[in-house]
Amino acid sequence: MALNILGIRPLFVLIFVILFADRSHSVLNDPFPMGYAMENFGTIATGGGVKGRQPWVPACLPVDSGLYGFAACGVDYFDDMDNYQKREIRQGAAGGWFSLFHHVTAKASYTHFSALNIYFEQKGYLSVGTSVIPFAKASVELSGYRAGLLGIRDEREALVTVGASVWIPWSLASLFISCEDVVIEDAARPGFVPPTKLTLGMHTAAHRFGAQGVCLSIEPGEPTFFGFYIGQEIRLHRTIALSAGLSADPLMFSAGLTFVVPSFSAQTALVHHPVLGWSRGLGLEYVGRRGRTPD
Repeated sequence: MALNILGIRPLFVLIFVILFADRSHSVLNDPFPMGYAMENFGTIATGGGVKGRQPWVPACLPVDSGLYGFAACGVDYFDDMDNYQKREIRQGAAGGWFSLFHHVTAKASYTHFSALNIYFEQKGYLSVGTSVIPFAKASVELSGYRAGLLGIRDEREALVTVGASVWIPWSLASLFISCEDVVIEDAARPGFVPPTKLTLGMHTAAHRFGAQGVCLSIEPGEPTFFGFYIGQEIRLHRTIALSAGLSADPLMFSAGLTFVVPSFSAQTALVHHPVLGWSRGLGLEYVGRRGRTPD
């Protein structure tokens, strides 16, 4: 994830190689997702669950009986080598969604990443989904990225990507397929390009013991990267759930606690990364004007 924008100071590049020690692309929503998905690496998605309430995920994902909603989340990254001291590496997102005619859902969000008060990334996200397709929900996504050094306008880049997603619900489990970040307007200089990612997920329906899920992601390129994620959610009460997830390449572990009622949900999560150590996240969602049945 270390960026390589032409002209950035060698010291700055070195900082990011040390901190993120990964491949060269944008760091937004990487190496793990934010909000509710941080607890389980995005593997838990149910018809009445929390994941669809988030405006930074595809609009085809199931939303509960609300007609509109708002959400916000944040992540604090810690460096394992510095005894868990804060390194001013943070990411946050906020946005909203609404449903039209019970068949169309639109989502919009803004994400901001800041590192050491030196480097920043921004992302604007729009997703529109429909359920008029028989036996499935589909959505298209548009993302705009901007990144650079704070206070230096000459060291900034921007690009635009598109994507598409499909949710196929069944009674016991559902299938999720997505292609994200296909570049349609590239940055002026090489080095800042989020990887095109293909994702296939299988997510069980909610049951008395919670829910389970598994996801496989592929980032084509030289070399090609594969990601594998599994997750489990356990319902302690109809309003409280515990989640955990495991990721391969890199090996990461996540755990979190979720509180959910019909019009409000909140969650807190911890993720362990082999380089970043333990990172903590917090998410909040509000759902208004209940009046439709779950998808």
